Amino acid sequence: MPDESAAQPDAELLGQAFFREGGAADTGTGRGTLALRRFGVRFAIVLALLALLDLWVRAACPPELLLDWTLAEEAAYTVKVQRFREASAPDVLFLGSSRVRDGLVPEVFAADLSSAWGRPASVYNLGLMAAKAEEYLALARSHLPDPPPRRVVLGLTGSEVVRAYNFQYASRFLWRLPDALDWLGRTPADVRDPEHVGWYLESLLGRLWYAFGQRDALRGALLDRLRAAGLAPALEPAQVVIRAQTARLSREFVLSQDGYRPRAEPATETLDVRIRNAPESIHVPPRELERSPQLMAQADFPELRALAALLHERGSRLALVETPVSPYLQRRNPVLHGPVFRERMSELAAELDILWVPMPPEETFLSDASYEDVNHLTEPGARRYTRLVYRGLAQRGFFEDRAP
Repeated sequence: MPDESAAQPDAELLGQAFFREGGAADTGTGRGTLALRRFGVRFAIVLALLALLDLWVRAACPPELLLDWTLAEEAAYTVKVQRFREASAPDVLFLGSSRVRDGLVPEVFAADLSSAWGRPASVYNLGLMAAKAEEYLALARSHLPDPPPRRVVLGLTGSEVVRAYNFQYASRFLWRLPDALDWLGRTPADVRDPEHVGWYLESLLGRLWYAFGQRDALRGALLDRLRAAGLAPALEPAQVVIRAQTARLSREFVLSQDGYRPRAEPATETLDVRIRNAPESIHVPPRELERSPQLMAQADFPELRALAALLHERGSRLALVETPVSPYLQRRNPVLHGPVFRERMSELAAELDILWVPMPPEETFLSDASYEDVNHLTEPGARRYTRLVYRGLAQRGFFEDRAP
C-alpha cells in the first residue's frame, strides 16, 4: 500500500517555495526602484549640466552683446528698459510711444530745466514703439528705478488710451506676475485675448532659461559665424548693408545715455511735400481713423487711473502732455487726435488732480512741414515741440519742489 504522506507535497516545502517566489518578487521590485533611482540621478546630472551651460551662455553672450541680432522691438523693450531700471532715476522721465521717442529731445529739455534750477538736470526719454496704456502701466509698476523719478511726463494721443486691450508688447516683454494678475482682474472677459497669457508664460520661461529666451539672437549670431567661416551661404551685399544699418540704429537707441537717438540725416521729404506731390503714398493705420465719439465718451481709462495711483504712492508727480500727430491726421480724426480727445483728457486730469498740457496746432504752429509722416515729428519739429512742452509744464508749476 503506497505511503500517502509521500504522495502529498510536504507543507514545509510548499511554504519555502512560496517564500522563495515572494523573495524573487521583492528582488524585482528592488531592482526597479534601483533603476528609477539611477535614472533620477542621471536626469538630475543632465539638468545640472544644462543649467551650467545656460549660465555660461548668459555670461558669455549678455543681451548687449547680442543687439546686432535682436529685433528692434525686443531690444528696446528688454535691454533698454532693463538698463533704465538699473540706473539712477532721472529728474524727469518721458514716457510714451514712438511719438514721444521721436518728439521729445532730452538735451533740449534738460538745458531749459538746468537753467531754471541753477544746477544740472537729468532727463530720460523712455518712448517705445507701439506702446499703449497697458505698456505704460506695466512700466510704472515693474520697471522704474528704486527710488523712482520724481517727475514723470506721459505723452499721449487718443489711439493709445482707447481700446487699451488691443496692445502688443506688455505681455511679451514687460509683465511680471502682479501685472498679469491685474490685467486678468481688470479686463472684461469678452475682450480678454488669451494669447497674452501664452506670451507671458513664454517670457517667464525665457527669463528662467536664458538660451531659450535669446534663441533667435543666438541663432543669428551663430549663422553669421558660419558665414564668416564659409560654412553657410553668404548674404547679398545689399542685405549686409541694410542689416548693418538697422543693427547700428537699434544699438544706438538702446544704449543711449538719455534714451534719445538723433536722426543720422534729415528727412528727404516732409509730410507737406508728400501731401502735395504724392498723396497716395501716405499711409494711415486704420486704428488712427476710428472716429466714433463713443470711443472717448465711454472710455474710463482704468490703466491711466492705476498708473496715476501707483506713481502717487511712490512719490512721483505725473503730468499728461499731448503728443500731437500731424495737422493732416488731426483733421481726419478730431475724436482721437483733436478737440474731443483734449476735452476728455482735461476732464480726467481734473478728476485725478494732475497736470494736463494740450497741444492744439493753432497754438503750437507745428504744421505738416514739421512732420516726417502722419505721426512723427522731424528733428527740428521735435526740438520746437520739446521747448513747448517745457514751457507748458513750467507755467503750471510742474518743476516746483512740492509733494507730487
